[in-house]
Amino acid sequence: MIVGLSQNGFAEEALRLFSKMMKESSSVRPNYVTFLGVLSACSHTGLVEDGYKYFNEMEKTHKIKPMMVHYGAMVDILGRAGRLSG
Repeated sequence: MIVGLSQNGFAEEALRLFSKMMKESSSVRPNYVTFLGVLSACSHTGLVEDGYKYFNEMEKTHKIKPMMVHYGAMVDILGRAGRLSG
């Protein structure tokens, strides 16, 4: 659901849903796909600092080791924000 929202122009809604999921459900756990959707949403809304926060939470809080796609999403976040130098 989060990935679908973030890829179809509803990035802010995707982030709200993720936040609600984390606050209200002890039985629903994010996985690597969930975090990919969250990072994509951050990229499309220009939320660089939030992107860093979620990326770090993946491993520290949720014990999900970042995969190449997550690093790619971080590059996308930084690139869209003009924070990559060539």
